[in-house]
Amino acid sequence: CPSGYHALEGMTYCEFCPAGKEMSGVQGARECLACDPGKISTSAGNCTMCTAGSFANQDKTVCVLCKKGTWSSTVGANDVSTCLNCSAGRYSSATGVSDESGCNLCSAGRFSTISGAFASSTCKPCEKGRHQPLEGHSTCHVCPLGYSQSSTGQSSCLPCIPGEYQNNTKSISCNQCPIGYVSDANATSCEKCLSGSTNVKPGSALCVDCQSGKFYVDFLCEECARDTFTASSKQT
Repeated sequence: CPSGYHALEGMTYCEFCPAGKEMSGVQGARECLACDPGKISTSAGNCTMCTAGSFANQDKTVCVLCKKGTWSSTVGANDVSTCLNCSAGRYSSATGVSDESGCNLCSAGRFSTISGAFASSTCKPCEKGRHQPLEGHSTCHVCPLGYSQSSTGQSSCLPCIPGEYQNNTKSISCNQCPIGYVSDANATSCEKCLSGSTNVKPGSALCVDCQSGKFYVDFLCEECARDTFTASSKQT
């Protein structure tokens, strides 16, 4: 019989091996045997190994691709159990992915808690007051003290500017320092102006000395009364 064909004892013709089997044995004593696990064959063909990202079907006639949202690095897989879910923070809309790196990463500012996701819509934006600076994560971080974030889907929190503060986490805005108080950037509290100095409105970044002819009282620089004076600034 020619290559790929065999004949059983008593047969008057040669026949080829069906799909899922291949020829085995020496010439004159050949037989069709089932493909080994993880291998498949077409009609009259040799058994070949299924590549990564796929597995042999039960009849060993075709390599089935791992479905969307899964991947497999196993060569010669024999069943679907080798197809693993893309981790939370990743997704894949493609079939036959051969490595987890082939699963797409949720972008910075987004997260996903779903394992085996197959669409980018599973990546949700971080809430206000939270952020995520890295790709491919399943959670978002709360904004720390001295920071805030008023928008969703952000990769960072914004520091409170001078004259503002925030003493809570997960904040969506910073608070203004009251009159007579100031702060540096990303502050968690405000500091009182030194005696003899103040500022004129909430959220000021600097304290200003009371000038000659004025004196400090209750966080304000007041005019001296008639027929009185101050010889220098910073008078209280």
